[in-house]
Amino acid sequence: SKLHEKHQNCEVRQDDKEAHKEMQTKQKCVPAWQVFRTKVSPMFGIEFPDINSQKVFSSMWEVHKEQFGSKCPETCICLENIPILCSTVVKDAKKKNALLDGSYPE
Repeated sequence: SKLHEKHQNCEVRQDDKEAHKEMQTKQKCVPAWQVFRTKVSPMFGIEFPDINSQKVFSSMWEVHKEQFGSKCPETCICLENIPILCSTVVKDAKKKNALLDGSYPE
């Protein structure tokens, strides 16, 4: 019957939606900042052992967005430019710490 066909089509459409949703979940895009963090996190403790890793990352990500854009694909040249990425880390950390303890940054 036409009603049965219509119901079957709805089921198929529903299955398609569920399959599409499942595929999207499996292929969920990772945020650009997370990709960047994965790339640079090994250097946090080595280069900046006395600075909170979140502060290091935040400073480096801000520079990345200014210099290389707000995406960090596998082909991004950011890792070839570590000195640029790290250029504001110490200054930013001093500024943030100074604001917390009431002193002024140098």
